[in-house]
Amino acid sequence: NKYFLKTIRKHTENKKFHYQYAWLLDNLGKEKEAIKHYTLAIKHGLAGNELADCFLGLGSSYRMLKDYKKSIQVFLEAINIFPNNNEPNYFYPSLISRTMNVS
Repeated sequence: NKYFLKTIRKHTENKKFHYQYAWLLDNLGKEKEAIKHYTLAIKHGLAGNELADCFLGLGSSYRMLKDYKKSIQVFLEAINIFPNNNEPNYFYPSLISRTMNVS
């Protein structure tokens, strides 16, 4: 964790460092911190399969924090960018039903 943080401080615009650090934070149960780094990875131009996985991580982090509206937005964006990727389509219906059941 300290290694990634030190590296990110040196290379603030490195999309892959932000992406990997976000996954690390996510695996440590630090979704709120992970969101920042997923967002920075996307902002700095992450592409391809890593971008698709980054959207999944970001949407899942919002879902874990019960921010269903943001999670839905992220998954919808992922569906639009990656229409052949089935994973966002898996999460989206469950989020819709969850938001309908939340008052």
